[in-house]
Amino acid sequence: MSADDLFEATPTSFDAFWAAYPRKVGKKNAQEKYERIIAKKIATHERIMEGLEVYKQTKEDWRDWLHPATWLHGQRWEDEPAPFSQGSNEHRPRPTPQYLRQGGRPKVTPEQKRRRDLRMEVFEELRREGRNPYLMPVEEVRALVDTKAEAQRRQS
Repeated sequence: MSADDLFEATPTSFDAFWAAYPRKVGKKNAQEKYERIIAKKIATHERIMEGLEVYKQTKEDWRDWLHPATWLHGQRWEDEPAPFSQGSNEHRPRPTPQYLRQGGRPKVTPEQKRRRDLRMEVFEELRREGRNPYLMPVEEVRALVDTKAEAQRRQS
Protein backbone atom coordinates (compact mmCIF):
# COMPACT_ATOMS: atom_id res chain seq x y z
CA MET A 1 0.00 0.00 0.00
CA SER A 2 1.48 3.35 -1.02
CA ALA A 3 1.27 6.60 0.92
CA ASP A 4 -1.24 7.93 -1.63
CA ASP A 5 -3.51 4.96 -0.95
CA LEU A 6 -3.88 6.18 2.64
CA PHE A 7 -5.46 9.37 1.31
CA GLU A 8 -7.94 7.72 -1.01
CA ALA A 9 -11.57 7.96 0.01
CA THR A 10 -13.41 4.79 -0.77
CA PRO A 11 -17.09 4.17 -0.22
CA THR A 12 -16.20 1.58 2.38
CA SER A 13 -13.95 3.97 4.32
CA PHE A 14 -16.74 6.56 4.70
CA ASP A 15 -19.23 3.79 5.47
CA ALA A 16 -16.95 2.61 8.28
CA PHE A 17 -16.82 6.16 9.65
CA TRP A 18 -20.60 6.52 9.34
CA ALA A 19 -21.24 3.20 11.04
CA ALA A 20 -18.97 4.14 13.94
CA TYR A 21 -20.29 7.68 14.42
CA PRO A 22 -22.94 7.78 17.17
CA ARG A 23 -25.19 10.48 15.68
CA LYS A 24 -26.72 9.68 12.30
CA VAL A 25 -27.68 13.06 10.81
CA GLY A 26 -26.58 14.91 7.67
CA LYS A 27 -25.00 11.93 5.91
CA LYS A 28 -24.56 13.72 2.57
CA ASN A 29 -22.77 16.70 4.15
CA ALA A 30 -20.64 14.40 6.27
CA GLN A 31 -19.63 12.34 3.25
CA GLU A 32 -18.66 15.48 1.29
CA LYS A 33 -16.54 16.73 4.22
CA TYR A 34 -14.96 13.31 4.69
CA GLU A 35 -14.04 12.96 1.01
CA ARG A 36 -12.63 16.50 0.91
CA ILE A 37 -10.45 15.83 3.98
CA ILE A 38 -9.06 12.64 2.44
CA ALA A 39 -8.60 14.20 -1.02
CA LYS A 40 -6.71 17.21 0.37
CA LYS A 41 -4.59 14.86 2.49
CA ILE A 42 -5.59 16.62 5.69
CA ALA A 43 -5.97 13.31 7.53
CA THR A 44 -6.09 9.60 6.84
CA HIS A 45 -9.07 7.37 7.46
CA GLU A 46 -7.15 5.70 10.29
CA ARG A 47 -6.40 9.03 12.00
CA ILE A 48 -10.05 10.10 11.75
CA MET A 49 -11.19 6.79 13.22
CA GLU A 50 -8.67 7.02 16.07
CA GLY A 51 -9.90 10.52 16.89
CA LEU A 52 -13.49 9.35 16.71
CA GLU A 53 -12.80 6.62 19.27
CA VAL A 54 -11.24 9.18 21.62
CA TYR A 55 -14.29 11.44 21.16
CA LYS A 56 -16.70 8.59 21.87
CA GLN A 57 -14.85 7.61 25.04
CA THR A 58 -14.32 11.09 26.47
CA LYS A 59 -17.44 13.08 25.53
CA GLU A 60 -19.26 14.26 28.66
CA ASP A 61 -22.66 12.59 29.02
CA TRP A 62 -24.58 15.84 29.26
CA ARG A 63 -23.18 17.22 26.00
CA ASP A 64 -24.93 16.50 22.71
CA TRP A 65 -23.05 14.59 20.02
CA LEU A 66 -21.80 16.91 17.31
CA HIS A 67 -23.23 16.42 13.86
CA PRO A 68 -20.74 14.29 11.90
CA ALA A 69 -20.12 17.03 9.30
CA THR A 70 -19.45 19.54 12.10
CA TRP A 71 -17.04 17.14 13.78
CA LEU A 72 -15.20 16.59 10.49
CA HIS A 73 -15.20 20.28 9.48
CA GLY A 74 -13.70 21.24 12.83
CA GLN A 75 -10.99 18.57 12.49
CA ARG A 76 -12.11 17.36 15.89
CA TRP A 77 -10.05 14.16 15.59
CA GLU A 78 -7.17 16.41 16.66
CA ASP A 79 -8.87 17.56 19.88
CA GLU A 80 -7.35 16.67 23.20
CA PRO A 81 -9.90 15.38 25.70
CA ALA A 82 -11.01 18.18 28.02
CA PRO A 83 -10.66 17.72 31.76
CA PHE A 84 -13.92 16.92 33.57
CA SER A 85 -14.50 20.45 34.78
CA GLN A 86 -12.72 23.71 34.52
CA GLY A 87 -12.40 26.80 36.65
CA SER A 88 -15.17 27.75 39.04
CA ASN A 89 -17.47 24.90 37.93
CA GLU A 90 -15.51 22.30 39.90
CA HIS A 91 -18.00 22.36 42.75
CA ARG A 92 -20.97 21.77 40.48
CA PRO A 93 -22.20 18.23 39.89
CA ARG A 94 -22.57 17.07 36.31
CA PRO A 95 -26.16 17.31 35.12
CA THR A 96 -27.71 13.91 34.64
CA PRO A 97 -29.43 12.95 31.38
CA GLN A 98 -32.73 12.77 33.31
CA TYR A 99 -32.26 16.36 34.54
CA LEU A 100 -31.56 17.54 31.00
CA ARG A 101 -34.56 15.65 29.58
CA GLN A 102 -36.74 17.59 32.01
CA GLY A 103 -35.62 20.80 30.34
CA GLY A 104 -32.87 21.44 32.85
CA ARG A 105 -35.32 21.93 35.71
CA PRO A 106 -36.45 19.41 38.28
CA LYS A 107 -40.14 18.55 38.43
CA VAL A 108 -41.97 20.36 41.23
CA THR A 109 -44.33 18.19 43.24
CA PRO A 110 -47.75 19.53 44.30
CA GLU A 111 -46.55 19.60 47.93
CA GLN A 112 -43.48 21.65 46.97
CA LYS A 113 -45.68 24.07 45.01
CA ARG A 114 -48.08 24.42 47.95
CA ARG A 115 -45.17 25.15 50.34
CA ARG A 116 -43.74 27.70 47.92
CA ASP A 117 -47.12 29.45 47.62
CA LEU A 118 -47.45 29.52 51.41
CA ARG A 119 -43.97 30.95 51.74
CA MET A 120 -44.84 33.71 49.24
CA GLU A 121 -48.03 34.53 51.20
CA VAL A 122 -46.02 34.78 54.43
CA PHE A 123 -43.46 37.02 52.70
CA GLU A 124 -46.25 39.33 51.48
CA GLU A 125 -47.80 39.51 54.97
CA LEU A 126 -44.42 40.36 56.49
CA ARG A 127 -43.84 43.09 53.90
CA ARG A 128 -47.28 44.61 54.61
CA GLU A 129 -46.25 44.73 58.29
CA GLY A 130 -43.10 46.59 57.25
CA ARG A 131 -40.77 43.68 57.99
CA ASN A 132 -38.18 42.37 55.53
CA PRO A 133 -38.37 38.53 55.45
CA TYR A 134 -34.89 38.35 53.93
CA LEU A 135 -33.39 39.99 57.03
CA MET A 136 -35.19 37.65 59.44
CA PRO A 137 -33.72 34.39 60.74
CA VAL A 138 -34.61 31.50 58.43
CA GLU A 139 -36.00 29.49 61.36
CA GLU A 140 -38.46 32.28 62.21
CA VAL A 141 -39.76 32.52 58.63
CA ARG A 142 -39.97 28.72 58.41
CA ALA A 143 -41.98 28.63 61.67
CA LEU A 144 -44.42 31.21 60.26
CA VAL A 145 -44.87 29.12 57.10
CA ASP A 146 -45.41 25.97 59.19
CA THR A 147 -48.00 27.78 61.33
CA LYS A 148 -49.83 28.98 58.23
CA ALA A 149 -49.72 25.46 56.72
CA GLU A 150 -51.15 23.97 59.91
CA ALA A 151 -53.94 26.58 59.98
CA GLN A 152 -54.87 25.76 56.37
CA ARG A 153 -54.89 22.02 57.15
CA ARG A 154 -57.30 22.57 60.05
CA GLN A 155 -59.62 24.64 57.85
CA SER A 156 -59.90 21.98 55.15
